[in-house]
Amino acid sequence: MGDTKSFWKMGSRILVGLLIIAAQILAVFPLTDSNDLAALNALKSSWNSLPPNWVGADACGRTWDGVNRTNTRVTSLDHSNNIGLTGNLPPSIGSLINLTILFLNSNSFTGSIPPSIGNLSRLSWLDLSQNKLTGTIPVSNETASGLDKLLRARHFHLSMNQISGPIPDQLFSPNMDLIHAYRNKN
Repeated sequence: MGDTKSFWKMGSRILVGLLIIAAQILAVFPLTDSNDLAALNALKSSWNSLPPNWVGADACGRTWDGVNRTNTRVTSLDHSNNIGLTGNLPPSIGSLINLTILFLNSNSFTGSIPPSIGNLSRLSWLDLSQNKLTGTIPVSNETASGLDKLLRARHFHLSMNQISGPIPDQLFSPNMDLIHAYRNKN
């Protein structure tokens, strides 16, 4: 009987030790892809009045509001209807290459639309409406991608900003899956 007790005691110590090692391994390896994590941290440092749970080193380890992922990749970013959310959209947002949905409408973002959003080739829904974005609609040139590269975009909303200039002809390609686009009151 004494041997059985010491066997179970030793077995439980080994199990606890293995759990500690597993926890340390998980602490070292982030749950979010490193490129996506860098882009999210750039957003975090560019924005003011963040959601209260945007804390910690890894968005997916703590599940930040508005950040959804599949496995380790961020697939949607949804921060809508928060006029206190201010700042600009940094170029690093274009590093979130697995995004299919980008909802940043009805906030108070300023500055121009980064051309790097054109790198989001999987994006099906882009909504930057009702912000304070300025400048022209970025399109591709010899040095950068632009919004004309969003061929999978079905919804394209840029209305109620301070965007200037004409709608570029190359913005809407016959190869797009576009259902509707809004750019009124700019």
